[in-house]
Parts: sequence; C-alpha cells; structure tokens
Amino acid sequence: FVNQVRASPQAKSYFSKVCKEEGLKPLELIKWVRMRWGSMCDLIKRILDNKLAVMKFCLVADASKKVPKLRNKEYSDYMVTESEWQLLELIYEVLAEPREAQAAFSSETYSTVWRAIPTLEFLQERWETMAKQPKFASIKFAIDAELEKLRKWYKAIDDSNMYFICLALDPTYKIEYTKRNWDDRYHQNGMIAFRKVFDSYSEQHQPQISSNISAAPPSANRAGPSVSQGGYASAFARQELDDYLDAPLEDSEKITDPVHWWGAHSSQYPVLSRIACDYLAIQGATFEALQILKSGYQDGIVSAVEEVAQAAKESSDTD
Repeated sequence: FVNQVRASPQAKSYFSKVCKEEGLKPLELIKWVRMRWGSMCDLIKRILDNKLAVMKFCLVADASKKVPKLRNKEYSDYMVTESEWQLLELIYEVLAEPREAQAAFSSETYSTVWRAIPTLEFLQERWETMAKQPKFASIKFAIDAELEKLRKWYKAIDDSNMYFICLALDPTYKIEYTKRNWDDRYHQNGMIAFRKVFDSYSEQHQPQISSNISAAPPSANRAGPSVSQGGYASAFARQELDDYLDAPLEDSEKITDPVHWWGAHSSQYPVLSRIACDYLAIQGATFEALQILKSGYQDGIVSAVEEVAQAAKESSDTD
C-alpha cells in the first residue's frame, strides 16, 4: 500500500486530502528500506498514526477520478482488518525497543560504543519480558527469533574486550555496571583484559608519562602483579588504575562526553587518558552508514566508475 501511494503523485495528493478530511496532519507515508535500520518501525508508526486516513483511502480511492487505477489490483485490496490493526500495534511496540536504541546511538555527536553492552542487555531484558506476557502471545515466535539473533550479536561483543574497556572508561559507569549485573567470572575476565591493555599502554608510553607521576608510595594493588615486573608499569601504573576505579562515579547529567572528560584529566590519569583517546573514539553507529553506502552501490544509486570519471574530468579541466 505504501509503495503504491508513494509511486503516484496523484495518489499522494489524494491521500494528503483524505488526511485533512480526517483531521490529521498530512504526512508522507514512509517506505521500508532494507538496509536502513528502524525503517520498518517508522513505516508502521506512520501507518498507525494515519489509521483513519488509510482506511478511508482504501474505501474511496478506487472510485475517485483523481487517483489513477492500479494495474491488476485495487486499493480496496489493501484494506486492513481490525485484528490486523491490533497486530500492527503489537509489532510496533516490539520494534520500538531497538528503534529507540538505534536512534540514540545515531543522534549522539560523541563516541557511543561504550553503551553497546548496557543497551543490548536492556533490549534483551525487555524482549524476554514481552515474550512472557499473554498480550504478545500471537507474535511470541517472532520475539523469540529476534532474541536468538540478539544473543548472537551479544556473543560477538563478548568475544572482544573493546566493549568492556570502553564501558570501564566512562567515568559515570566505570566497572559498577558489570559488577552489579554480571556473574563474577565474566566481570573478572573483563578486568583481566582491561589490566593487560593498561599494562601494554604504560610500557609503550613510559618515557613520556613517568615524569608526571609523583614519588608517593603506591597503595595496595588490588590488581595483583603487573605483566611487566619492573619499571613504571610495576611501580606506578596500577596505582593510577586503582585511583581511577576507587574515585566516586561522575554525575551522568554533567558528563555528556567521556572523551572531553578524559582530555581534562589527562595529567591525572596519563595512561588511562591515552587508552581513552584510542578506545572511546570508536563510534557505535558507524556500521549503519557503511551499510547504507554499500546498498547505494549495489542498487546503482552510487557509482564508483562515474565518480572516478568525474574526478578525472575535473582534474583535466583544472590542468
């Protein structure tokens, strides 16, 4: 139905007219774009918002001289029953969970990869709760299928220490989230990976940062012996890590950009700030942009051949 209306300027105009007749703000129907995350959720939301207009359009469009006839089909064939409207509402409620999460990632202007773990775990919890509710019994099979996919994505995150480290480097979270929500074994594995990365950085940058460390005796080292048994890493590096983890969590309402926070605390935490510069620079929503670009090339919307030819022409014109 959406594709048919959008394909005809006359049908689009008539749908807008029907929206006004039903007291609705005329809004263009949204297409589903396979490579654009959340577009199906947006499509359903727009349809639900325009329910009265959709129903009326399907009833009267075939008889209107202002709307071109469809080939081998009628607009009345797209009439949605009341039970189907109820089903669409349930589907939208389920899809709204990942849609809101994805929108939050895409709208941020600073690095967001640290949010991957809490976001996926919250989404999994929400879908598991929905799957148990009688309200969603008719689409439980679909929720279960998506939960299985979600667990595969989570497994990919679990195989990389990057996400744990990025979360630990957020001064409003540090390791409190994993301590409270993870089994101790998984939390400790994350800490081991974090310590190894920390030791590696402290050894690489020892000449530049050792002069910034005072000669105060180190406190008890919760992390145990360092990978390197001598020099800066064994004497002072873990002191810096302990000091950071022991410090109170920062106010999340005041710290909106962890990267900026680390820039302001680079002299206090020289090793950790270097790790933060590398790890927190990773964007959580870059993959969507790459997928859209890939789809553009596959669909012929973007042509590398044409771009190269155009660049060569501009270069020759300049010469």
